Amino acid sequence: MTKKEIEIQCDIAWAEKYLELTGHKIGDEVTCNFSYNIGNAKQSYLSTTQGNGVIVKTDKGIFVKSNNKVMKAHSEKRHWYDRNSIWVYTEEYDYALVRYIVEPKEKEND
Repeated sequence: MTKKEIEIQCDIAWAEKYLELTGHKIGDEVTCNFSYNIGNAKQSYLSTTQGNGVIVKTDKGIFVKSNNKVMKAHSEKRHWYDRNSIWVYTEEYDYALVRYIVEPKEKEND
């Protein structure tokens, strides 16, 4: 096994234990903190928002996939010979770590 494969297996084991302790299962709909980008062609800023998503297992780990698409930024060159790059925005589903699941507040005892 490569180091990257070992890290993925450790992340999956951690996420499975987290789900076990919180009572969640793969396929559950949860509220989670998702990241998205805002900005313009020259600069981008990362922010977070709460939204609903579904717990999914991929070949890279266990994540919460957002139900709605969010803006994601990546750097792109205009031409192959251009040294400068710009930020390009696309709407994509976000995959958040299960540790960013937001649990409902516990009811206080009266």
